[in-house]
Amino acid sequence: MPRADSADPILSILAALGFGRTDPSQRPPSIPAVVEAIRRSKLPLATLREEEHPGLEWLFESSQYRELAAEHRQRREEYQREFRAFLEEARCADLPVLVIKSAGEFPYESSNLDLLVPEERMEEAARILTSHGFLHLRTYREPHKTLHKRFDRARPGAVFHLHHELSWVGAIFLDRRSVWERSEALAGFPGAWRLSPTHLVEQTIAHAVYEKAAVSVADLRRVLASIDSGGVDGARLRRDARELGWSGGLDLGAAALVALEQRILRSERLRRVLDAPLLPARSRDELAVSLGTWRCRRLFLRKIARSRDETILERLGTLRVFLFAKLRSALRLPPYRGILVALSGVDGSGKSYYRDRLQSFLEECDVPVKAVWARGGSTDLVIRLKRLLRRATPASSSVQAQPTGAVLRAGWQRTLWPWVVSAELLWSYIFTVMPARLWGRVVVCDRYVLDASVDLSFRLAENPDRRLCWRLLRKLAPRPRLHLLFDASADEMLRRKEMELDRHAIEERQERYRSLRGPAVERIDTERDPDLVAEEVALRVYGLLAAGIR
Repeated sequence: MPRADSADPILSILAALGFGRTDPSQRPPSIPAVVEAIRRSKLPLATLREEEHPGLEWLFESSQYRELAAEHRQRREEYQREFRAFLEEARCADLPVLVIKSAGEFPYESSNLDLLVPEERMEEAARILTSHGFLHLRTYREPHKTLHKRFDRARPGAVFHLHHELSWVGAIFLDRRSVWERSEALAGFPGAWRLSPTHLVEQTIAHAVYEKAAVSVADLRRVLASIDSGGVDGARLRRDARELGWSGGLDLGAAALVALEQRILRSERLRRVLDAPLLPARSRDELAVSLGTWRCRRLFLRKIARSRDETILERLGTLRVFLFAKLRSALRLPPYRGILVALSGVDGSGKSYYRDRLQSFLEECDVPVKAVWARGGSTDLVIRLKRLLRRATPASSSVQAQPTGAVLRAGWQRTLWPWVVSAELLWSYIFTVMPARLWGRVVVCDRYVLDASVDLSFRLAENPDRRLCWRLLRKLAPRPRLHLLFDASADEMLRRKEMELDRHAIEERQERYRSLRGPAVERIDTERDPDLVAEEVALRVYGLLAAGIR
């Protein structure tokens, strides 16, 4: 165990997790479990110097730890590279940039890089990020901030969070004028700034209480680093919190930090500086102290009511944003309207591949997605009915299995089959597609009415729109916001996928797609670079989604 006044508590935190034992008989029973605990703790492993921690060689030599440390180094290098590129253009434009969560070093261990820029320069900062390949995630809506993400399959994606206020859900916790006046240079990044030690403590505690409802070892490490720098003014910290109406949250967060420090480091440095009472720990998690979700929400409402720098109307506006945000969160309702995207095309054209790419992209954007595949005659109920009919009829009957696309013979099967398929598809659309779309999901249908029309046109040897049931299906089925027809040459499709269809049959189906598709169906050539096609589809869908923000 290191000295209680060690400047960096990493070794003590590792020891608290079960490390620091050199006797093999006392080693933790599961290294993967402890490495996972390190992952959750968000310790900056990329800057951890192994030679400074004797006795942990067995840990540093484990493959699980080395893999995690390599992941941290890759992440840190990626964020440093992207930030330097952004900062270079910001310096040329005389745009000040402040890295919010830095305690002296580059803060890569968070889920994104939080940057503060002047309010009147937000759009300019966003344009710089856009020019570097970042997508403005407009579906993320919170006052005073915007979210930007870069998507690159060759390396981890970087996420930048631009702020012009230090706030959560519209409520401001630090005075931005004071923040800029007392900011300090960020070492190693000319032109970049970081919060003063006092403001960093304020930001860390406010974020822990009002955003996370928990205090973690990453928060403890950041606050200890600020205090060890000698620049934390406890009296000013309390005065700032009192003026902005969150003294109660400061008391709770400070007490939780003191409890976590005592549990892990067996010291009370924070208690002397923050003048906080010891909070009885109610969490079994060795890496965090839970503060209680409802308690923190009550404190949030109290902060809105007591904020001295806002008018009554401004407080009511903040309260509205807070209540709507919590209601949407409880209902899992996103702040945008759901949309339906239909992907059509001959087998081998790329429908499933681009569906998966689109789904992955939207999930990375934190957009809920529902993928639906529906082909006429493919539901379990219809398949069971067909099996029963085949067992009950002689082998020469038309009910027996026929080749794909074979024309149905005249009779009851030819009359009944379009009704079965239309009812089956309509059931799927009404009870699967429509509820998900109404609930704000992006519903991606791999095959839609157009594909079913092509299939049925071959089974009937006629345009199915002549049938009443099919006209009803077209009228009642939800209308896609975007309907894409993937297309490529027959030779390319045969190269991609083994199919029952030959070259002539594929071309015949392509011609049928062209004759049956309406003006709202757009053709996409999939013989191009797959990454370019996937990007085009993803950006078009995301653009439609962002346009439907409520």
